[in-house]
Amino acid sequence: MHHSRDRGKDPRAVAKETRDVATRLKPTRYMVDHEARQALSLALRRLVTGRMTNDEFDDLYYGSWVNSSDRAVDVIATSAYCLYSSDVETDH
Repeated sequence: MHHSRDRGKDPRAVAKETRDVATRLKPTRYMVDHEARQALSLALRRLVTGRMTNDEFDDLYYGSWVNSSDRAVDVIATSAYCLYSSDVETDH
């Protein structure tokens, strides 16, 4: 479809403008870090089954997953981190 405002313009310039607009309208793509997801999955299994201490998870959390470019890794790791606290004393 040609618009009246495009009349007289170089067709290549119109095509470039169209591509530029389409690029700006594309949804943001998020990075998927398969290695980080696999490592987080393993660490969570080890944590919940008692084969990893809170401190070991903390080290991995701060060293690998906090503010990850993979949004899922960041959110899941932060959620898991919030499920426990090594600073709380119990009477058990």
